[in-house]
Amino acid sequence: MKSWVTIAAAACAFSAHAGDFVFFDQFEASLHPVTGSVIVSEIMSNPMLVSDAAGEWFELANVSDQTVDLGGCTVKQNASEDTLPAYALAAGSFAVAARNSELASNGNVTAFATFTFGLASTGTIDLNCDGRLIDEVTWPGESQGHSRSLYPQYFSASGNDDVVFGWCYTTQLYNAMDTGSPNAANELCPAG
Repeated sequence: MKSWVTIAAAACAFSAHAGDFVFFDQFEASLHPVTGSVIVSEIMSNPMLVSDAAGEWFELANVSDQTVDLGGCTVKQNASEDTLPAYALAAGSFAVAARNSELASNGNVTAFATFTFGLASTGTIDLNCDGRLIDEVTWPGESQGHSRSLYPQYFSASGNDDVVFGWCYTTQLYNAMDTGSPNAANELCPAG
């Protein structure tokens, strides 16, 4: 004898066998990052081609083994905070948040989100989801036209805290005047 379960969702009802897996698209919960699964991996705080207000950006890297949704997470610097839109960031992938999302005026950087605060020559960025700190990174300085890039061997929530050995200024151009690797794997830091 088979058992039947009747499930009513909103205005529609249907039947399913007990033990059947039922998908509810409208009720599907998003998988937010957990602490250390998404990190800040690159920061452009002083572009040359365009103004800071148009061309500042930072990159997030998913260092976990699953896709996460950044929607509803927040990025914060000092007292300024912005909420990120829904965005599925695949495992091992990168996503850029920028002051301006228009390619023609932001230095040719594709951004999934924008933020309203300015990136100072030194500072800290926090990424929070569901009331938990996911990552926090501090940078001690800047070099005009060069992003500050996390050395690939330091790709972890604790590795990006090493401001002496974990970070370097980039050398590869992404537009006519600025160097960095927005939305792509970071270059190896020059020996020095």
